[in-house]
Amino acid sequence: MYSPKVPERFIPALYQLGRARGRPMTHLIAEAVERYLVEEGWLEQELHDAVRPAA
Repeated sequence: MYSPKVPERFIPALYQLGRARGRPMTHLIAEAVERYLVEEGWLEQELHDAVRPAA
């Protein structure tokens, strides 16, 4: 499966945000991509709501 690389310029901000929220960077990235796909109409909102963990 294709696994794109996260641009290096995003890593420091993702690392700090992940530490502040107590979440792995991979979870932050997945959430951001998921939100974008819902916004763009490529992922159903119902699916987004079903797979998003409770905060």
